[in-house]
Amino acid sequence: MKKLYVVLAVCLLWACQVTTAGAEGFALTEWSSRGLSLAGGMVGRADDPSAIAYNAAGITQLPGTHVMGGFAAIAPMGTIDLDLADGSHTSTTTKPHIWAAPHAYITHQMNDRFWLGLGLFSRFGLGNEFADNWTGRYNLTNINFQTFSLVPTVALKVNDVLSLSAGVEIMHASFAMGQQIPSMQYIGYIPSRGEDSKMTLNGTGWGVGAPAGGALAHDRRAVAGLFLQKSGHAQYRRFGGFFPAS
Repeated sequence: MKKLYVVLAVCLLWACQVTTAGAEGFALTEWSSRGLSLAGGMVGRADDPSAIAYNAAGITQLPGTHVMGGFAAIAPMGTIDLDLADGSHTSTTTKPHIWAAPHAYITHQMNDRFWLGLGLFSRFGLGNEFADNWTGRYNLTNINFQTFSLVPTVALKVNDVLSLSAGVEIMHASFAMGQQIPSMQYIGYIPSRGEDSKMTLNGTGWGVGAPAGGALAHDRRAVAGLFLQKSGHAQYRRFGGFFPAS
């Protein structure tokens, strides 16, 4: 029987493999302190209620009622070196900022088979700001992108090995971007360069997704997890993992 579980876990991981990898960009995975320390390797773990964000099927391992909250402080910093067409060289460093990514969760065991969960966290975020007179000011001077997700979830313990979950993710997004616009002024009939004007673009929106998860546990010595999500634009995200259980 133990060999069967190992084979199932290997098949699950094989099904979750990816052929390409790239930078996360504005994706956030700072949904708990434990998840941050494990580099997001929480799909197969359910040590705390943050499993709602990683793989809600794991909350069936949490007896009774659990509440958790906190935030991650993100301080992006970067330097852009430019070689200009006239042969000169410039270097620009972004302004220092600290961005907070809060999270809060609650799980409750209804009976021996059903669990309820509610999570509030951010899946995406980005922020940076440059000096108003930097070389690329006509493309970008500042950007701020934030999302907050509210995720009610129900999890079912099918048996001692298999657990499943399904929920609804309601996401609010806000976006702001600024850039400088060159302007001209006339002194008499002679045109000359005027002061730059600042343009700011703002936007907000709502989105709905349908997360689902599954977990296979064997005597809490090993857990395999699978998390799927479908957004309103039919885009899929899938994460898989196999980790020793604590």
